[in-house]
Amino acid sequence: MTEYSVVLTDDAEDQLADIWISAAHHRREVTAAQHSIDLRLARDPFEKARHVSEGLYCTAEPPLVVYFAVDQSKRVVEITDIYLRSR
Repeated sequence: MTEYSVVLTDDAEDQLADIWISAAHHRREVTAAQHSIDLRLARDPFEKARHVSEGLYCTAEPPLVVYFAVDQSKRVVEITDIYLRSR
């Protein structure tokens, strides 16, 4: 199976940076969660994903939740939003 490329929109990059900066005591968890999400989405974006609306999916790896779209013809997953999951 061919893997997908995973990209972040500018907004998603800014959101992740804000989360990482504000998570002074949990940066390792945030970094590990994003790495795990990236690997999972690259392998199979629909595994553990929830369909939110037309073309938009959501998945979580505590402490993060990400929203993304998939272009199957180009094999690209675009992360559009990243949030810190409420505890």
